Amino acid sequence: MELTSDQLSELESIGIEAATRAGEMIQRKAKNNHEVVHKQGGNSLASQIVTAIDLESQRLILETLNETFKSFELGLLTEESPDDSSRHQHDYFWCIDPLDGTLAFTKGTAGYSVSIALISRHGNPLIGIVFDPYTSTLYHAIHRQGAQKNGVAWGVPTPSSVSPLTLMIDNSFITRADDPTFRDQLVTFAKQRGFPGTEIINHAGAVLNACWVDSEYSFASLLYHELAHANDFFPSTRWLTYSNSTTVYDAVVEVYNANQIVSDYLQDNYPLDSLYASGGQNELTRLAQVRFQDPKLITQQQIDYTMTDVANMFKTEGAPQFYSYSSTREDLAILFDGFMMFARYGVSRDVAVSDQQYNDIVWGQRDRMGEPWIKSRVSFVATRVLPEFTTAATVVQNLSPPTALQDSKTWRESVVVNELAEFGLAPSLRTEPIDTRLVPRDGVARHKGLDLHFEKL
Repeated sequence: MELTSDQLSELESIGIEAATRAGEMIQRKAKNNHEVVHKQGGNSLASQIVTAIDLESQRLILETLNETFKSFELGLLTEESPDDSSRHQHDYFWCIDPLDGTLAFTKGTAGYSVSIALISRHGNPLIGIVFDPYTSTLYHAIHRQGAQKNGVAWGVPTPSSVSPLTLMIDNSFITRADDPTFRDQLVTFAKQRGFPGTEIINHAGAVLNACWVDSEYSFASLLYHELAHANDFFPSTRWLTYSNSTTVYDAVVEVYNANQIVSDYLQDNYPLDSLYASGGQNELTRLAQVRFQDPKLITQQQIDYTMTDVANMFKTEGAPQFYSYSSTREDLAILFDGFMMFARYGVSRDVAVSDQQYNDIVWGQRDRMGEPWIKSRVSFVATRVLPEFTTAATVVQNLSPPTALQDSKTWRESVVVNELAEFGLAPSLRTEPIDTRLVPRDGVARHKGLDLHFEKL
């Protein structure tokens, strides 16, 4: 059976109830003394200990999820019980860790959580739920519907200065991390990439480590994306021309009436859709309207497209992502967001045409911004949305050509990271230094004297 969107929402709600119920119990008993029992298996202390709280948390979760096993035909895999192989007998299964970070819990420190996921038999996550009892923070997401934190779109406070290179580890790595030689290597690695220092966090379980690491990059990407939208209608180069009585609305109307919207100039000079000037739409734009606007617009021809058909359409186009075709405004924001995540954090992004399980790739690329015909579009956007980054065009010009993803591998098998192989770690950064000029500094006039021209090239 294939779960519908409504069924996924229902299961997420039940999962949230289970995680919250177990998490609240955990926190009520957090200050009690706990008998620690060592279990068989595991290659670290954290994976070998279990408390009565682990078992009680599992009981509450399974009690809450009980009806879903029959009504939705679900299997089960849980941390504190033997694998009954039901996950191989059903299309979907609950995957549960009733108390991830048990070691942190027994020490009374932050870093433990309740973790529940709904996984397809092929290994694809459809629902993810994490409850942090220590802070009563709930993280949850449904596949392709975005992540939420405490019921709202995921967001964290923006850093006020350049952040240190943060290494998230569990206690199984702490001996290595305390080694002076390793520390020296890590400091050197950080300095070479423009970080002002290093920080090692080792008290959390794997689940919250992942939440804490991902949040900075997710939020930064969101900020850059929305910054592009704001500057599209409210460009920074005009800020000093406004009087104190000018409202943002008045300023936006002025830009609109003057036909100086940046995304329109992007299409005038470097159109994503070759039919833009004539008011038409190419097939990828029409497909995007079906995907992101109205599914009822779909035609039989589009239904009949193969993955190879779509790949052949997309690979020579000027978009780094399919979502670029949803609107000209999104086209600009995606170009800027992708560039800034690369320039600020060294983040590489993949794009591919595959089946819905990401198992069969017919074509894909990493760092697609490096295509010559996309570089010009990225440079146009970067120099207009953030003109104070004066070397943006040079950074774009020096982008390496994209790397082809192997169609003989699944996407997950293609995610190969090797930057910190010498340290035995999974890295997320490139070798290029981060440009610290991208970080605003107090007392620096960011836009004074900048002149932006909007004529067609």
